[in-house]
Amino acid sequence: MRRDRLLNEIVLGRAVMKSTAMANPLQTMWEQGQAASVRSSISRGRLADGSMNAAASLGVIATIALTSVGAVAILDLKMTVGTLVAANLLSGRLIAPLSQLISSWRALAGLRDSAKRLSAILAEADDRRAHAIDLPTPQGRVQFEVTSFAYDPAAAPVLKSISVRFGPGGLHAIVGPNGSGKTTLLKLAHGLYAPAQGWVLLDDADLAQFSRDQVAAWIGYVPQDGFLFSGTVRENIARFSDSVADAEIVAASQKAGVHGFVSDLPDGYETQVGEGGGRFSTGQRQRIAIARALVGNSPVLLLDEPTSNLDREAEEELRKHLCEIARNCTVIVVTHSPALLQASDSITVLVQGAIVLAGRAEQVLPRLMGSNVRQVGT
Repeated sequence: MRRDRLLNEIVLGRAVMKSTAMANPLQTMWEQGQAASVRSSISRGRLADGSMNAAASLGVIATIALTSVGAVAILDLKMTVGTLVAANLLSGRLIAPLSQLISSWRALAGLRDSAKRLSAILAEADDRRAHAIDLPTPQGRVQFEVTSFAYDPAAAPVLKSISVRFGPGGLHAIVGPNGSGKTTLLKLAHGLYAPAQGWVLLDDADLAQFSRDQVAAWIGYVPQDGFLFSGTVRENIARFSDSVADAEIVAASQKAGVHGFVSDLPDGYETQVGEGGGRFSTGQRQRIAIARALVGNSPVLLLDEPTSNLDREAEEELRKHLCEIARNCTVIVVTHSPALLQASDSITVLVQGAIVLAGRAEQVLPRLMGSNVRQVGT
C-alpha cells in the first residue's frame, strides 16, 4: 500500500518532480518500497509453502504409520486386508480437509482482515440521503453556536467554541494566519464535517437534519484547489446534470469570468477540461469552479481563497460580481485580498481556532491594515 501510494503521488506531482529534479530520489524510494514488497511476498510464500509441505509430509507419515500398524495387525490375524484398505481410505478423507485448511489459511486470514476493515468503513456515519419534506429555499442565515471541531479526538481542537453569525445577505470575509481553521470553518458550514461540539445552523435549523442534496442546492462551495472532473466545460459548470439550462450556465460563467476565455476556444463550452482540469491553468480552473458554485442561485455561497490564482483584473471583476451576488445571497469568503476585504460587510478574524475579532468591516479593517493578524487579538 505504501508503494502504491507513492506511485500515485509521483503521477499526480509529476510536474513538481520534474521541475525540482526529484526523479532520482523518488525512484530510489519506489525501488525500496518495491524491494520491501518483494521480500514480504517471498517471506509469505516460504511460510505458505512450508505449511503446505508440512501438511503433505504429515499426511504421508500418517499413511505409512497406519499401513505399518495395519500390516502387523494382519500378521497377528487381528485385521483383514480389506479392513486396512478401508482404514487408509477413511484416514485420507479425514486428513484431506485439514491439508486444504492449511493451504487456504492465507486466504482466510486475508478475508478476516478485509472483513474488519469493511466493518469499520460501514460503521462510519453516512450523509443523510433522503429528506422527509421539501422545504422552501432558506433566506441564507448561517450561524455557529459554540462550535468546536478536531480531526483527531486525542489532539487539540482545530476550532474552539466558535460563535458567529453571517447574513442573511451580504459579503462576509474570514481572515487569519495559516492553520487558524478558516477552511475547516467553511467545510463545517457546508456540512462536509460534523462539529464535535455545538451546532451549525441554517436559518435557525440544525444543518445535520438536511439531506446532502438539499445542502448542495442551498449552499454553493468553492474549495482552494478548484478541482474539475474529466468532461467538458459545460458538464463541469452544470455539475454533470442535464436539467441545468444553457442560459443559467452562461450567466454563471459571465459572473465568474469564464465566458470570455471559453468563448475563444475552438470547441467553446464543449472543450474537454482533461484529467483534473489539466488543460486549463490554475486560475482558469478556479474560475470554472466558481461558475459551478454559482449555478442554481444558492442563498449561501462559500469561497475559499477565490482570488489566490487570479490576476488583478480578474480579481476586480470577481469583486464586482460578488458584491452584486451578495445583495440576495450570503457570501462567506476566506481571503486576504485587500479588494475583497474593503468590499466586505463584515470581517471575522481567526487565530489558532478562535475568533479574536469580528464586526463591521469599517470597524475591523483599520485594525487589520498595517498590523499583524496575531497582534489584533491582543
